[in-house]
Amino acid sequence: MGAEMGFNPFREQRTNAFDVALVVVAIAVTTALIIWAIVG
Repeated sequence: MGAEMGFNPFREQRTNAFDVALVVVAIAVTTALIIWAIVG
């Protein structure tokens, strides 16, 4: 009946090095843009 579709918040969460690196790069870019906006 379609119960298997959609987001399941109770599924096993797996992280890898790419996920961590992506978050770190996103935070670094956001911080750099904020500093650029304040200084520039």
